[in-house]
Amino acid sequence: MRQPKRRSRHGINGAPSAGSSLIGARPRPVHVLTVGIVVATVGALAGGTAGWAIGRLEPARASGHATWSLQAVPNPPVGVATQLNGVSCVTAPSCAGVGVSTSHTIGPLTERWNGTTWTSTPAPSPASSRSSVLNDVSCTLTTNCLAVGERTTATGATRSLTERWNGKAWAIVSSANPQGAAYVDLNAVSCVRSSCEAVGFTSARTFHDVALAEHWNGRTWTVQAVARPSTASLALVSVSCRSASWCLAVGHTVGARVGTSFAERWNGARWSLITAPEQAGGETTFLRSVSCTSTHSCVVVGDVAAASGTSTTLALQWDGATWTKIATPNVPHTTMDVLESVDCMTGVSCVAVGVDAGSSKGDKTLVERRSGASWTVMASPNPSGAASSQLVAVSCTAQVVCESVGTYTASSRTRSFAERYVGLLTGR
Repeated sequence: MRQPKRRSRHGINGAPSAGSSLIGARPRPVHVLTVGIVVATVGALAGGTAGWAIGRLEPARASGHATWSLQAVPNPPVGVATQLNGVSCVTAPSCAGVGVSTSHTIGPLTERWNGTTWTSTPAPSPASSRSSVLNDVSCTLTTNCLAVGERTTATGATRSLTERWNGKAWAIVSSANPQGAAYVDLNAVSCVRSSCEAVGFTSARTFHDVALAEHWNGRTWTVQAVARPSTASLALVSVSCRSASWCLAVGHTVGARVGTSFAERWNGARWSLITAPEQAGGETTFLRSVSCTSTHSCVVVGDVAAASGTSTTLALQWDGATWTKIATPNVPHTTMDVLESVDCMTGVSCVAVGVDAGSSKGDKTLVERRSGASWTVMASPNPSGAASSQLVAVSCTAQVVCESVGTYTASSRTRSFAERYVGLLTGR
């Protein structure tokens, strides 16, 4: 069973992890490969890869008129691991990526895409911190991005970390931390104009997490009261906002009922719990990503894990009052398909990406597209020679261009890759 994200999205030690990370003070369960750099590459409609080659492509595993094409990205020197955990594109030629870089030290990684090339944009590390990680980023303008994550203090405690891009440089922004917390981590952020909501978890003692939400008003961060289900441990992992007074966040409870999902809605004054649908027959749900196109139209993706250890893809529609399960396909003859990320252009036009991890041939990329009332598997290549590969995030900048990013392992080394789709993604 793949466990939900509760800290930074991945480790960066170049090998699969069953429950630990090099980043931070204590181990956390992860559900994806721990790999090196992950870079999103977004190009103009008529553009292409800029001078990088990744070798032959494996055949895509589904048919379609338009397919995803594999893009190569630069990888770090031997001995240096870098990883982008989040990406936000204002337009196709304007994106920001954030993550972590580690060699002798562990610090934040930030990069900018200008439509032609990715450029490193140095981000500061807080003084006296042992490590710093940026988990997610949200941009509203080419001159306004906010990134969130965590930093580990000299004593081993973790504190929230937020940094802001003004079009020229990144700068640390004083962040908020709940009183008495030993561990604080911001997993995701969503901004509308100058207002942002960030979600994650906090705890006063080891392995007893509670959901966390913080609000940015353009000047300062404030910790918000969050409705908390009665459970041993829980965390929020994704958030999508339509305005300063409306957001939807999803997460997981972890404890007596491992994998029970929950959702919360922000109305501008308070967070309130929304009952998420449960599965029958000993199955548990993992809600991993949410994308809202209006206050009455949100799509959430993840997976349903059975007691036998198998997982199948999951997609839910929220209309502002009720949940509706939308049938999603799975790759034939496999036992574990997971959707990690979703981006919707309209309420009936979405792209979700993830991993087909149940094959004897190793993990493979998985892309699904919603057009109207149905989801279908899209063709998605894998890097040649990869022992395992997966897609972890997707960003669509219109209804014609989507970029997905991922990682793969080959010859005991980790690498990053990007896939690009150009084609009309309208619903019926």
